[in-house]
Amino acid sequence: MSLTDLEISHVLSEIQPTAGTGWIQRIFQPDARTLVFEIRVPGRTHRLLVSCQPEYARMHFITSSLRNPPSPPAFCQYLRAHIQGAHIDGFHQVPGDRIVEWRLTTKEGPRTVLCELTGRQANVYVLDSEGVILKDLSGDPSLIGKQYRPPDRPDRTGRDQNSRFPASDATGDHPISAAIEQHYQDREASATLDHVKDMRRRALKKAIQKAQRRIEAWRQDLAKTTRF
Repeated sequence: MSLTDLEISHVLSEIQPTAGTGWIQRIFQPDARTLVFEIRVPGRTHRLLVSCQPEYARMHFITSSLRNPPSPPAFCQYLRAHIQGAHIDGFHQVPGDRIVEWRLTTKEGPRTVLCELTGRQANVYVLDSEGVILKDLSGDPSLIGKQYRPPDRPDRTGRDQNSRFPASDATGDHPISAAIEQHYQDREASATLDHVKDMRRRALKKAIQKAQRRIEAWRQDLAKTTRF
């Protein structure tokens, strides 16, 4: 399950005062749906993860390092060319929704990195000062040059929510992020293990079926030879 809008508001309460006036120092894209931003503030660098994985969409600080591909994907290359080095002017959550805006000052002028942390439709957009889409993580060319429009959502007003990540349950400089990181690390590790098991099960089933076909062919050949 992805972060809820309440959980996003809680984690932003520790991201904004820590990194809300920092500089984007480096950008990485470990996989097709995950971004890591190194944000520099005086005396320290923080790593901020944005995941658009369908079941695990989220944003929080991380302490662990993620393995990156030898060559950065196209979206990461775009971010490095146009967003890396930008000054962060603040983070803003769309009220009652799982959308977070990063307001930036770049060498090319004002920009917004907009993170839709909305489960299966999760995406990251780069917008110009007029809200026009310049690039998106999903790589949909039909979106480029169009005005960004937030997706329609059902009315969430008054919904009773409880956060899974109370700050009292974690330790460190960023306890909410630490709790979220641990929670999803465990689940992603379990999902990866399940995927490996499933792949091995499929491979074994395929090998067994192939062996059975060979045995049947040998039996048929043996039956033919015994007729003479």
